[in-house]
Amino acid sequence: MRTAAVAAARALMQEWNWTRTRAAREIAAGIPVHPNTVSNWLRDAELAEPGSTVAELQQQVRQLQDQLRASHTMTRQLVDERQRPISRRPL
Repeated sequence: MRTAAVAAARALMQEWNWTRTRAAREIAAGIPVHPNTVSNWLRDAELAEPGSTVAELQQQVRQLQDQLRASHTMTRQLVDERQRPISRRPL
């Protein structure tokens, strides 16, 4: 069951560009397992793959940090736009 769940979750992650958490929730809904368990299985499978070297993990951390910075910038822009007064043109 574990191998099938990991394969199905990976397929969802790749096909729909889902996060590990979302894929784990989707898979766990169909089997009698908690989503965290499926997420742990996915994490363990990722770490067991060749290519989980320190350098590659550091690269993943850098990519995630870049995504977080971009998200923070976007959030800040949206907040700034929302706080800006609305200028209304006369009718």
